[in-house]
Amino acid sequence: MARSKYPRTPHLFCSPGGSRDDRRLPDDRVLLGEELVILEKLDGSGVSLHREGVFARSKQASPTHPSFSPLKALHATVAWRLPDHLSLFGEWLHTVHSVRYPALPVTEELQVFAVRDDAQGWWWGWDEVTALADELGLQTAPVLDWDRFTDVAELHRRVTELAGAPSVFGPEREGVVVRVAAGFPDADFATSVAKWVRAGHVAGLRWERFGVIRHQR
Repeated sequence: MARSKYPRTPHLFCSPGGSRDDRRLPDDRVLLGEELVILEKLDGSGVSLHREGVFARSKQASPTHPSFSPLKALHATVAWRLPDHLSLFGEWLHTVHSVRYPALPVTEELQVFAVRDDAQGWWWGWDEVTALADELGLQTAPVLDWDRFTDVAELHRRVTELAGAPSVFGPEREGVVVRVAAGFPDADFATSVAKWVRAGHVAGLRWERFGVIRHQR
């Protein structure tokens, strides 16, 4: 059974953020006609939880930085209920990267945004992700809209409108993620999930390199 890192998410063409190395959807029209869930994109550490442990960036070793200790403690309370063929992906918001979330409850610092069946190479639909998170007592990333679009200009307008609003947890929103509501195979990931990121956002900010750790509270 092959564990996988969370794939690189392509940008929508209307996304002002990103670098020359970032991927973009080949054509945003691939999302038209699909039932779409639009989530808030949160600025934290991307992590994955499996029955055997917690991982961030690497699938070879658990993170050693002290800021992940509360996540490991949380994992210990739910690991026995995680089927061994699943990977649960989330954003760990215990520390501040480039966006502060003053309204984030301490009990919701892990925000789940995806589940992968590693035995089948299959990404769960959003209803299934929510059901598993509820069962484990975990929070999912905020849902901002759930709709179907037939016009790419209307999709871009709605995404840009939502991206420009304040975060659910504070004054500033990093961006949004658009995903197909239904489940899909690994091969379809690159055309089933896309993001809008604000201009000037510093992706993957490695605050630990500078010896200054800012906690959300």
